[in-house]
Amino acid sequence: MNKQWIEAFICVSKMENVSKAAEVLFLTQPSVSSRIHSLEKEMGEPLFIRSGKKMILSEAGKTFLPSAIKILSEWNNSKVAIQQLRNKIKGELTIGMTIHAVSTFVPHVITFQKKYPDIKLKIKTGHTSEIGDLVLNYIAHIGITRSLDHKYLFSKPVIMDHFTLVVYPEHPLALRNNVNVEDLINEKLILLYSDNSLKERVNTFLHTIKPNIILETDSIEITKRMVIEKQGIAYIPRFSIREEVEEGLLVAVPFNSTYLSLNLDVIWHKEQSNNYLVSLFVDHIFSQLEPV
Repeated sequence: MNKQWIEAFICVSKMENVSKAAEVLFLTQPSVSSRIHSLEKEMGEPLFIRSGKKMILSEAGKTFLPSAIKILSEWNNSKVAIQQLRNKIKGELTIGMTIHAVSTFVPHVITFQKKYPDIKLKIKTGHTSEIGDLVLNYIAHIGITRSLDHKYLFSKPVIMDHFTLVVYPEHPLALRNNVNVEDLINEKLILLYSDNSLKERVNTFLHTIKPNIILETDSIEITKRMVIEKQGIAYIPRFSIREEVEEGLLVAVPFNSTYLSLNLDVIWHKEQSNNYLVSLFVDHIFSQLEPV
């Protein structure tokens, strides 16, 4: 039995499909199938029930899965422990981030990589539910996303923020100390959405007026560029516009609303609690940011 067999088994058990598991593992489909076959031969029992392209765990597979996860975790931790004897930590760490988290957290990922250059990092982006699925399915070790309540996840608040109205410096609202939703009636709005929950809150906030929406996007960078180019105004999380405000490219205008808050958590699977690299990254993130 080897580590690659176990990794393939765990991934296929979560994806329930060999081709999808192959994509996640960056392997060919025949390679994943071969690893599963070798493991089943070693165990002496079929670990999956084949139903077309779907792979469902057999009773033997269900019995073996918790042990497989534990074996893989112990393998990785033992490897890290040996590396620490040489003061050289190696390994792989996959981090999932929501689109809104990227601009704030990528600089901290870079400082982590500089500190631990032998740890290979992978970053995957997506919406909140997608990041949660990546962590739950062991595709990502860590997620940075809006708060998720799940029995298999640990979640630790890392940023509490609000959306702010963002305009270009020459805009009339740039001189205001405060604005209300009624001030937006004649404005061109660029709406930043990342998931249905945020979209519902934005719609609730704007329900008293008929907004002139010229663009909807899930990209913070597109939203900022549109405002800088004077194509409209937008609501953007405050921590995503710090550099542009400091450089005088954008102006943040306070507004009255309790709907548009954005709190981000660091999440990880409870089965990853003993993963040294996960603990190392979580500690690094919280050492870089002020505690919530």
